[in-house]
Amino acid sequence: TKPLIIDPSIVWATYYGGTESDIGNAVALDASGNVYLAGRTSSTSRIASGGFQNTYGGDPDAFLVKFSSSGQRLWATYYGGNQFDYGVG
Repeated sequence: TKPLIIDPSIVWATYYGGTESDIGNAVALDASGNVYLAGRTSSTSRIASGGFQNTYGGDPDAFLVKFSSSGQRLWATYYGGNQFDYGVG
């Protein structure tokens, strides 16, 4: 009988990933409110741009992506070779 109030409110949200299995395992914020997401991916495209490793190394690769405090993707990178690589924290 009472309204549900969710606090804090959602500032932004997004989908992130490619065409295969993508799993985010860890999220962190810096002092400016930028958001870092680490995980693993089997996607060979739409994951990395402007980062350290912009091409897929093997199945799966770790990934790290940085979003601005307003949700704009600033850069993203694969990390890994031809073995199992995971971003976990």
